[in-house]
Amino acid sequence: HGLGAPAGLAGHGGARRRPLLSWSTALAQGPGVPFRLMRRWALVWAAACVCATAAAQSPIPPELTSTAHGLWDLSSGQRLSASGLDTPVEPGGWAKLMTAYLVLDALKSGQLRWEQAVPVSERAASAPGPLMFVPAGAQVPVSELVQGLLVQSGNDAAVVLAEAVSGTSERFVAQMNRQAQALGMGNTRYLNPTGESQSGQVTTLRDTAQLAMRVWRDFPTRQALWGQARYRWSQAPQVNDANPNPLLTRDPSVDGLMAAQGETLGWALASTAKRPLMSVGGAPG
Repeated sequence: HGLGAPAGLAGHGGARRRPLLSWSTALAQGPGVPFRLMRRWALVWAAACVCATAAAQSPIPPELTSTAHGLWDLSSGQRLSASGLDTPVEPGGWAKLMTAYLVLDALKSGQLRWEQAVPVSERAASAPGPLMFVPAGAQVPVSELVQGLLVQSGNDAAVVLAEAVSGTSERFVAQMNRQAQALGMGNTRYLNPTGESQSGQVTTLRDTAQLAMRVWRDFPTRQALWGQARYRWSQAPQVNDANPNPLLTRDPSVDGLMAAQGETLGWALASTAKRPLMSVGGAPG
């Protein structure tokens, strides 16, 4: 399910509110610093770009220290600013964007059901990295696992859902790569559903931006899940339940999407925001 030619980037005309996808990655920088830089880009610069685009002018972007960045208007598909789009990087946690795409597609097609309970394998329970803490042998509803994946970025949830969709992680990874090709992500190769660092696993900012835009557009009824600031499975220990996207609690216009980290990727963030469309004069359009 979900295979198809890459969608065109032209959006719906006449929208009064225009969602903006802002993307910034900072490689090999310490926690916290890249996110402060990205907040400035995503929220302040995004608003400036809407006004400038209406005036058909070329906006001058602020100076950034991130290795790569991108800013898109999701309504029109217009890229407003970018650098390093085709530099190969490991996907890190952004691999879970593709895992989420295939899981949401399975829910849309009826292959999975929201209330369906699925088993947690030993492999899933022993996954490293961020977790929702589901134990081996447990039967966990898909609804809980999806929240564990999208809100907590849980690697254990990613493996459980991969096995539920395809039977094994290996078959799911093959499906991830087929879907990547179908979406036009020609410079991407996945080796696991979690993004755990592994030699040969690679993507680019351009490819992952294409995936982010498609996962946002193709499953509009699930968009609210990405904007949950907190989630904790009821049987999990009292652990940090905050969504790793720091912008969700800093600006009310931010409504998604996913933070990521990897050994060579460093800290990275894909974030969406919806703000009123401004006219050239600065008043709401």
